[in-house]
Amino acid sequence: MKKHNDQPIGDILKQLMTANKWNDKVNEVRLLQCWEELLGKTIARYTKSVNLRNKKLYVEVNSAPLKNELVYSRPQMIELINTKFGEGIVEEIIVR
Repeated sequence: MKKHNDQPIGDILKQLMTANKWNDKVNEVRLLQCWEELLGKTIARYTKSVNLRNKKLYVEVNSAPLKNELVYSRPQMIELINTKFGEGIVEEIIVR
């Protein structure tokens, strides 16, 4: 006789994502979708790429003054992103 598992589907999906290390990719896609909303049109316009790996957010911009501004704003950006997602998806930001 088969044993039934009464876990909610959400819990099963979280386990599957963690086991297959898909969390970073899913969070990266979610972050890209709301990048302009979080940081504004100007920053979004000058952002070349955004990548999330192991709770490190790599942001590449094509403006030296903006890069400098983002370097100084990293703690506020981390708080803004983590508040938006309701969890600590970013621990460090590396601006290139």
